[in-house]
Amino acid sequence: MTRFGVVVLAGGAGRRLGGAAKPTLAVGGTPMLARVLAAVDDADGRVVVGPGSLGLIVPPGVRVIQEEPAGGGPVAALAAGLAELAAGTAGTGTAGTGMTGPGTAGPGTAGPGTAGPGTAGPGTAEPDVVVVLAADLPLLTQEAVEALLLALGDHDGAVFVDDGGRRQWLCGVWRSAALSERLAALAASGPLGGRAMRELVAPLRVVGVPVGGGRRPPWYDCDTPADLADAERRLT
Repeated sequence: MTRFGVVVLAGGAGRRLGGAAKPTLAVGGTPMLARVLAAVDDADGRVVVGPGSLGLIVPPGVRVIQEEPAGGGPVAALAAGLAELAAGTAGTGTAGTGMTGPGTAGPGTAGPGTAGPGTAGPGTAEPDVVVVLAADLPLLTQEAVEALLLALGDHDGAVFVDDGGRRQWLCGVWRSAALSERLAALAASGPLGGRAMRELVAPLRVVGVPVGGGRRPPWYDCDTPADLADAERRLT
């Protein structure tokens, strides 16, 4: 099974939902963010980028951070999430316990003690693949994420496409190196705040993954009360 990390973008303002924090809204009795995180609970690391208050509803081990400045948009949030994901997977090795040198008492110099046999840290390398998700995908499942991972192949990214053929940039999997290179290129041309995901991934080789007829669309996001009601209906 492919090792992967996860970045969930949870900074949407929810204006069409009365200003509510969308990730906290429940579908089927469970906050949408909790549903998204459950679909990727086998990840090597999970980072949520959004308000610190979301830390109250995430399971242990999930890190919640905020991009700077807050509300900088999906590209700025993704950059912050990838940086946190990389930092969290670094090894934490133990320090060596140097041996005491044979120095003499009095004004003599300190002895030439030898370096201790410290061990390498248990941390793992940053995952080669990162799953990038919106926080308001109540129909996302582990099986859907596995389908994206299988479709990735030798592409830079794999994303679901909706019924109209539109690629869902915030419901996909990506090569970490490809995203990092593109983020660096964009940052060299100006601030990342306000930049669009489409601009970020435009040069990348991305495969679209359709959803079979009759299946719940994992890319379905909730921006309005009607969307929430429809998601509830689809779950029953």
